[in-house]
Amino acid sequence: MRFLPDTFDVLTNAQMKTFDGNRLEHSPVSNHTDHAIMGYEYKFKFLSSDHLWIMKKTIKSGFRWRPRDIYAHMNSNWANFLVKLSYSDIVAFFKEVKQDAFTGISFDVNYYVDSLASNDIYELKTYDPQVSNFPGERTASPDEIRTLLMAAAEAKLDVNVINKIYVSRAYEPPWGGLAFGGGLDPQNTSTFFRNYENLVLPLAKLLEEYHVKSWLVFDEMDTLEQSPDLIRRLFDDLSMVYSGELGIDEATNNMMTGDSYLSGEPPHQKSFEQIAGRCWDWADRRGTHMIRAYSCWAIPMETQKDQRASLMPVGFVRFWKPALDFYHQLFLSNPDMFGEIGVYDADGVCLGGRKY
Repeated sequence: MRFLPDTFDVLTNAQMKTFDGNRLEHSPVSNHTDHAIMGYEYKFKFLSSDHLWIMKKTIKSGFRWRPRDIYAHMNSNWANFLVKLSYSDIVAFFKEVKQDAFTGISFDVNYYVDSLASNDIYELKTYDPQVSNFPGERTASPDEIRTLLMAAAEAKLDVNVINKIYVSRAYEPPWGGLAFGGGLDPQNTSTFFRNYENLVLPLAKLLEEYHVKSWLVFDEMDTLEQSPDLIRRLFDDLSMVYSGELGIDEATNNMMTGDSYLSGEPPHQKSFEQIAGRCWDWADRRGTHMIRAYSCWAIPMETQKDQRASLMPVGFVRFWKPALDFYHQLFLSNPDMFGEIGVYDADGVCLGGRKY
């Protein structure tokens, strides 16, 4: 969900109803639960090999946000599902997305590095379990991206694109386990940025061709955000080719909890100010400021004792207030976007508690 500065507001208009509880949702019995968005018809879709099954349920109570844009985010390995659908099927699905009140779709373009210290970044043309973190993930081809953009345009949906950088599974960091891209520590940062720009310039031209509305060039890259001059130079060059809005989706949860990968090692306690990005004063030649996207897993919202959906916006705003206040005092003109957001202890949002 995306908001312009100073429009982060909430409307609540709940009609209370009795809720009998649902063991599968970890929901208690309640006589004051207004779970979902009032007046919306929810469609639960189950895709089998040969059929799309749809179950519908109309909800008569809840709350509403007032964002500028609402993107339906596609699964990160969307390209593997795309090849199973005809173009007309994709368009028909996107038209359903638009009918569900979304203003656009959002999808990932994945890139890979062999180690945290590597200067080289590359496309993974085909799925490789020794490299990819998740089953089926790879880099979507230009033709697959083009098909998606054409279908979105035909369905009259805006598009937001997110670049993600994954560290190869074959690399084992000194502390063991899988390496998170937020800890990238290239041997030569200038070389890394130059290589990255050469890699994404063709994508910039493709996104421009289809008038893509917004593009988050980095996703949760803690260490790379500490190179504001290189980011500004990259964005200057990309903005000469791509006229849409540019931005970064930062791992805001690392900043808010004091965890950081700035040393290229497991998280260490740092202050919010030490981790926070310093590149947000960038604007393109038309004066359009960078999108600042927030990402956090997971937000503690309400308890199991009172899970009213109308209370969730209050907790949401309270949780984000320190980050919003910090950035808005320094950089007043940047639009805000909320990207990957996990919520626990809030019925109907994320099931299974904090470790889900």
